[in-house]
Amino acid sequence: MGASRQRGWRLARVRGRSMLPTLREGDLLLVHLVHQGRSPGPGQVVVALLPGGRGLGVKRVRRIEAQGYWLEGDNPHEGTDSRVFGPVPAQHIRARVVARVWPRPAPLGQGHSSAGTARYR
Repeated sequence: MGASRQRGWRLARVRGRSMLPTLREGDLLLVHLVHQGRSPGPGQVVVALLPGGRGLGVKRVRRIEAQGYWLEGDNPHEGTDSRVFGPVPAQHIRARVVARVWPRPAPLGQGHSSAGTARYR
């Protein structure tokens, strides 16, 4: 994985139920690190550093506000998101989720549902 790491690719595993039905506990995701000038847009799924010491989370960008990104899980009954902690600053967006690679490979992008927390590998 050394060469892919240099190009900004990582694997992340979903923890939690906040992104059901799009993502499930244990799903393995291919993510691409966010670099300046390549901001994710509404509908995309991202890995972000969540406020209040909550660690990294996988959430969907619902909208972009002056204060940052409004992130929500696809499952409104599970998890914590911007409905609780407000917008997330742009510098806290760490990666864009490109695809689920295991157990049900599928591309993820705008128009797909997804969330949960992530752990980088």
